[in-house]
Amino acid sequence: MKKVFFLVILHTVSCVLPVSAQNVTEEPEFKIVAVPDKWKNESAVILAQKTDYAYLRKSMANVMTIKEFVRKRIKLQDKNALENFSEFYYVLYGKKTEVAYSIIKSNGKKIDIDLSNAIEVNKDVPGVFKPIYFTTNTSFYKLAIPDLEIGDIIDYHYESAEEIALQKGYGEFTPYVFTLTYNYPVLYQKFQFDLDKGTNAMFKSYNGAPKLREGDDGFDTKASDKKSLMSYFIIDKSREKISDERWNYPYRNSPTVKLKITYNGGGLGNTLFGKKGEASAESVDLERLKAMYSSIQYYQNPISDGLAKDVVEYLKNNGKDKLPPKDIVREAYYALRKSFLETYYNGSTENANLYGSRKRYASKDTKKGSTQKEDEVRMNKLLWAAALIRICAAEGINIESVAVMPRYLGRWNDMLFEEELELALRLKGDKYYLMLPMNNFDLFAQNYESFDGCEAYSFGLLKGEGYYKSNIPSSGFQDNTSQSDMIVNIADGMEILKVERTSSFTGMEKNDIMGLAHLDRDYLNKDFQKYIVNPKKNKGDNTYTDGDKEERLRRHKEYLQERITKDGMEIDKYENYELQQDGRFEETPRLAFKETFSLKKVINKAGRNYLLDIGKLIGSQLKLEESELKLRQNDLWLAYARMIGNSITLQIPKGYIVEGYQDLNLNVDNESGSFVSTAKVEGDKLVVTTKKIYKKNFDKKELWPNYIAFLEAGYKFTQTKIVLKKQ
Repeated sequence: MKKVFFLVILHTVSCVLPVSAQNVTEEPEFKIVAVPDKWKNESAVILAQKTDYAYLRKSMANVMTIKEFVRKRIKLQDKNALENFSEFYYVLYGKKTEVAYSIIKSNGKKIDIDLSNAIEVNKDVPGVFKPIYFTTNTSFYKLAIPDLEIGDIIDYHYESAEEIALQKGYGEFTPYVFTLTYNYPVLYQKFQFDLDKGTNAMFKSYNGAPKLREGDDGFDTKASDKKSLMSYFIIDKSREKISDERWNYPYRNSPTVKLKITYNGGGLGNTLFGKKGEASAESVDLERLKAMYSSIQYYQNPISDGLAKDVVEYLKNNGKDKLPPKDIVREAYYALRKSFLETYYNGSTENANLYGSRKRYASKDTKKGSTQKEDEVRMNKLLWAAALIRICAAEGINIESVAVMPRYLGRWNDMLFEEELELALRLKGDKYYLMLPMNNFDLFAQNYESFDGCEAYSFGLLKGEGYYKSNIPSSGFQDNTSQSDMIVNIADGMEILKVERTSSFTGMEKNDIMGLAHLDRDYLNKDFQKYIVNPKKNKGDNTYTDGDKEERLRRHKEYLQERITKDGMEIDKYENYELQQDGRFEETPRLAFKETFSLKKVINKAGRNYLLDIGKLIGSQLKLEESELKLRQNDLWLAYARMIGNSITLQIPKGYIVEGYQDLNLNVDNESGSFVSTAKVEGDKLVVTTKKIYKKNFDKKELWPNYIAFLEAGYKFTQTKIVLKKQ
């Protein structure tokens, strides 16, 4: 059997070693307090920052200790900076170790801040506080910083350490991919990587980033004081801030560095450019990539083999093996999804090798004895691919593997490590669909924004040979739609709106809402009863019993209410939810559900009349800041082309007429997008429609005025009121 070349990333161990602060020589840049004149009007300036990671091999043990040292000095120059830095965030791996935070006042006085009240948080944190290294054991902590003043310099550092077990003396560690730009300008910054004997690095700089150099530049303030380490470092000075623009992929537009550390005592494992050190090749070694992606056909595992066997039997016993090849693959995909979900939700224990990413919607505070299964799971990509390939081999179907480069990581030739690629499968030569590892809800060949219009290569499997470029086509806005249809009545008393809303989604517009729409898990029993391996022996009596259903439905209702609130409306009462179409199969590709609820603070009395904020009923629209109305610095990288529609049918109360609805008629349409709305009175009803279209997933920055035009129209609509005039 041929060797499988796919990478298995090591999971970190929650073991943190104590790290003490060191009294050593520091760079003179950490003594600077003055800001260059060109940055006097910036909100804040990073005067100096240093990040150092040391990889230390434990003697006589297959363990690597990764030590981290981070220090930053930031000068605050306006009230906005005082607000943004009123909370301090730091990240540690497991237990807290050495952390220090000081404020240097304009007169030079230093104030040390007590960090004992820091609390662990589970949220996204401002980019300036994020480290460049993350693991499964990462924890963020937060502390409120009082009494900051304009002119203050905050100075903090933290040190962490964690141990990672090596597999038989060999290890590959999570790659670093980081930019040199922040929302604030940087006067001086240094990144350093210290490597123990037998540890190697592969790295490359992009988009004008300086190259890593060998050595440590003579200063010792770093993660480890061990003298025998090999070091690589970058020093970067006078770096302008990145413009905080929406729809921007920093790895495509900003100075970026990619680096990976391995331990193997000799060379580097799976970099696609070859030897250790700086990657100088201009393109990926496709022969090496072919070896990785073709080798999955030889992978064997009892789990994937068992799943494949069940699906092949299902196809044979249900007469599905006589279908055309693409239909067989589609049927196999859904049957495999059923077997995967059945194994997970009805299994007595979880097999960690079977599952990739997981997601929980309901409360984590489940009752003792409950199922405690995640609400959304995705199959491990290697086991998924191995199972589908076995099925296709049994049915004589020629299938190929696809190496897909996510759009946000850059162009194909920006790729350096196998971890940057996703594994996909498809029928040989059929470029119009792509199969990715399925989760609970994915349609056959469901697309995701990271892969919409991205670059890819296909590699032959089974009887296929060679490889060829096979970029993924971009979807059109007609493929990704959301539609909201509302019937609105004004309750007696003229204070509350009663709403019946039907929402529907297609394509990638479904991806973020599917899990919430199916939170009751009723779909599991439908799957279990539809895809029966042998109908002669099993009549579909394998069912799923949900021990957490009551709690899950309670949380379901809360999340649905939160969704409405986040859309800029205030709930009075949420009454009912009904799933109308599941969106999980080709025969029911559209996800649709109906809700009934009431809203408050949308209608206000004005003398004898009433003002209704009818524009708010389409949900919040992007409000461009003043800075965004100027020239754009970066090209636009949107998630995908899409169309968002709304219709509102308002029952006009008896004794009233509608005035001002003509202002709801807007029409902005250009090559990048559009916002078109109509409003008309039909008998005793006001009918309002809107349609907002993003026509592309990419545009040049010169076309930003097109986006300003239709985005501003959408926001203007939400600010429009109508008058209900008393007759």
